[in-house]
Amino acid sequence: MKDVELIYQPPHADPHDQTYAKAIKALLATPCSALSMVSPYISLNILESITAHAPFKLVTDLEQCLQGHETSALLAWFERHHASIRHMPGVHAKIILTPSAALVLHPLSFLGFLC
Repeated sequence: MKDVELIYQPPHADPHDQTYAKAIKALLATPCSALSMVSPYISLNILESITAHAPFKLVTDLEQCLQGHETSALLAWFERHHASIRHMPGVHAKIILTPSAALVLHPLSFLGFLC
C-alpha cells in the first residue's frame, strides 16, 4: 500500500497560504512518465511549466480558462496540444495524477498559487 498524506488548508486560511502550492510543486518535482490533470482554469505559464517534462492529458473548462487571461497565446497553446485536452463545461475538480502519485485538492483555486 502506498503512503497517503492528508494536506489540509483551513476554510478561512490566509489567501496567500502556500499549502497547496507546496504540495503541487513536490508532486511535480518528481520525474514522471505521464501526467493527468483536471482543473477548471489554469494559466498559460503554469500549463507550460507543468507539461514541459512529460506527456499529459488535461480535462478543463476551456471557456473558464480563456476568461481574463492572455487569450490569444493560451488559445494557440490549446490548439497546439488539442489531442491532449478535453473540454468539460462546469468541471470543478482539481486533480493531478502521475503513475506514482495523486493529488486531489479542496475546491479552491490551487494553480493560481504557483504564479
